[in-house]
Amino acid sequence: MLLMSVIGLIGCLVFFLVYQRYIPVVGVKKVTSCQEVESAILIDVRDFHEVKTKPCEDALHIPLPYLKRQYGDIPKNEVVIIVSDTVLKNLTVRQLSRKGVRVKGYWCL
Repeated sequence: MLLMSVIGLIGCLVFFLVYQRYIPVVGVKKVTSCQEVESAILIDVRDFHEVKTKPCEDALHIPLPYLKRQYGDIPKNEVVIIVSDTVLKNLTVRQLSRKGVRVKGYWCL
């Protein structure tokens, strides 16, 4: 009986981790042009070395690991996040949504 409980708990943990990273967030669209970004604030959540290779001057740069402690710097307006892959997009959108920030879209560089 204890073994079944442990297996169930591990299964729930694995499901939660897979959900956070790989299940797409509904309602966040991919931005393809600068005109869609004009009214929103750009937030670049890529790592420092990725920002150096493909910089975006108009964006507020806060890498994902620093987002929890610096989310107060982000205005509560609509934001568009700049990401390098879909896993980073999913994690960032979920984290910002929990803090009350509305993510309008994402730009994958």
